[in-house]
Amino acid sequence: MKPPKSLRERKQWLNWKNVNGNKIPMAKDGSPGKSNDPSTWSTYQSAVRVANKFDGIAFVFSEDDPFCGIDLDNCLGEDGNLLEWAIPFVTKFSEVAYGEISPSGKGIKFITRGTKPKGSRCVHVVNAELKQQVEVYDNKRFWTITGDLYSALTQEVGEGQAAVDWVCSEFLLSSGNKPVAQTTQPVLTPISSDDLNLEKRLEAYLAGIPREAEGGRNNTLFKLAGNITAFREGGLPEDVVMGWCRQWNESLPEPLEEEEFVKTVRSGMRNGTPREFKEERSLPELPPDVDFSNLRFGVQTPKQQQSPDKHEIPPELIYDAPGMIGAIVRWMDATCLYSLPEVFFASALGIMSLLTGRKICDPLNGRTNLYLLALSPTGAGKEHPRKCTKILLEKAGDESLLAPEDFGSSAGLYARLDEHPATLFQVDEFGKFLAGIMSDKAQPYLKALEADLLKVYTSANSSVEGRAYVDTSRTVKLNQPHCVIVGSSTPSTLWDALSSDSVHTGLLGRLHVLEEPKYVPLADSIPESVGELQPPAELVEHARFWLNYQPEGAGNLESTNPMPTEILWSPEARERLVGHMREIALKRIDEDPLMAAIWSRSSEKANKLAMLSAVSQGRFTINLEDADWAIKLQNILTRKLAAKCEGNLADSPYERLKQKVLSKISGRMSWTEFGRRTQFLTKKQRDDIVAELQEAGRVQMFEAEKQPGKTRSPRYIERLDD
Repeated sequence: MKPPKSLRERKQWLNWKNVNGNKIPMAKDGSPGKSNDPSTWSTYQSAVRVANKFDGIAFVFSEDDPFCGIDLDNCLGEDGNLLEWAIPFVTKFSEVAYGEISPSGKGIKFITRGTKPKGSRCVHVVNAELKQQVEVYDNKRFWTITGDLYSALTQEVGEGQAAVDWVCSEFLLSSGNKPVAQTTQPVLTPISSDDLNLEKRLEAYLAGIPREAEGGRNNTLFKLAGNITAFREGGLPEDVVMGWCRQWNESLPEPLEEEEFVKTVRSGMRNGTPREFKEERSLPELPPDVDFSNLRFGVQTPKQQQSPDKHEIPPELIYDAPGMIGAIVRWMDATCLYSLPEVFFASALGIMSLLTGRKICDPLNGRTNLYLLALSPTGAGKEHPRKCTKILLEKAGDESLLAPEDFGSSAGLYARLDEHPATLFQVDEFGKFLAGIMSDKAQPYLKALEADLLKVYTSANSSVEGRAYVDTSRTVKLNQPHCVIVGSSTPSTLWDALSSDSVHTGLLGRLHVLEEPKYVPLADSIPESVGELQPPAELVEHARFWLNYQPEGAGNLESTNPMPTEILWSPEARERLVGHMREIALKRIDEDPLMAAIWSRSSEKANKLAMLSAVSQGRFTINLEDADWAIKLQNILTRKLAAKCEGNLADSPYERLKQKVLSKISGRMSWTEFGRRTQFLTKKQRDDIVAELQEAGRVQMFEAEKQPGKTRSPRYIERLDD
């Protein structure tokens, strides 16, 4: 029997094959299928057409559909009758779900319309020995489809939110986890209501532990049991530890047998966590008694303080940026011949992003990873902040967090992050890389690298796999990668290459673009600190603190699966930040698609800046001042990016050429000067483009009075929309 039309009409289908008892998703061409990669999905018709090459077809739940799946594993007896423990589930879903017999013939799989409540787990173990459990998923999961309808259920996908809420609240939320029937194995014991944060941390921790192959199961389980035991001073009860470890064990392709499982967990509880780790549970404090606002390094005001236009960042937002961020800017400024506040600011943010990587998160599990691009003219001094960054990390004790100044390829990116999960790329000429991506003739390796940079950015609080190889042992899996980029470029390299596609692909929208568009004069007086790049002791001390900081609860699996310290929101900050998120969400509705794409990441980036503001001042709570600073700064940056896109976007080579020509005209200039600036044009191209720009009212041509002795009147061109 065919699945419901509401499923068939979506391009969310995969095939699957059975490999050693495991259902492996496959794309229709035989390459690996992925539940989080729509490029591997196909239509229902395509999946059915090649189904004979595989063991079946499968539907993929995604965040963009309204569907939710409920799987009752081994709920049917040998006679095919429903077991008692499953009756409440079938009763709840009988009128609202499409249900099938699973491929094994021993379970029932439901599909309904609904969304899991936030904080719900995915699996509730009913009887581990008999492998009876309930699983609920609403995204990033492929769902085998057999067409073998379970007779008691409807043939359509109904509205089942109430039923989904019931199963989650009773069995999958922190306050639930009640067993359906008496079991012969321990089930996950609920944590008391006054310790819900502990359960939240345990849930997040368990989700990131790798699903080991047969050779590594015992070792990881031993460490896991020890770490879970030490989550609370005095240790957690054995049944709680057993329950959480059992969830991990049952998720393995080949779980440990019960006797070996219990033996390993008990051994890990006794010996798996060093005593000193169990005793050090308090939150470390930042070094006291340092007022960063007083660290001016001889610089009281910016060397050049021009009046900013509406799209430039007011100098005080940079030079008096919060805590350590502002101090780094002022140090770089004091040791440089030129004031490049936005360039220094990009590096300061990059340093704080790197130091806090995989160590803190906000209440939405957002992280501090940033992609920053500093624009300034050639030879303006972009290399100075890179040198300062390197020296500060050297003095603090870990220069290894600095990657080579180029990632080169996707394989190189993943290899670096596999070795150093928190890493900083300082990339010169990053604009050329972006221009190469935006080109109509972009090389395949550049497009692949762009896609992987996006995946790494969005996976800072989860995990991501590198590209698949035939030899699966070579496939890199990164858990919570924290990739920081501080790129530099000339402004024209980026802006001249813009196209609509470059906005929609998403990488541009994730960049914090900071720009010094013009050359600045040499400082009136050169301070003695210029050329002396020795960082102040206070900066070194705080950088060293963050390098050594270890969040509570990570234990001896920290390098594999860190558990960041949650940076809390004060009530006022919460109201401000959530209000900003709502404002941006509404703004996107009325904007055209291009502007909506640019604004869509603005609130997320503001939240990252608010976190950095708080921790730069030694606080683990974001207050209203942090939120205001972050939102004001991010709004300025987003408006500037939007204005640049409006003024430079073009969707054909000829249109981009026109935009490039227009960018060469500033105010009024002589035709001779214009010709020098547009030597890349032929005479016909120059005349045709100027004629079109005149007709569009963007420039005007005029002749001045002929000078005595001259055969021609001097011609001028003037930009009207500057």
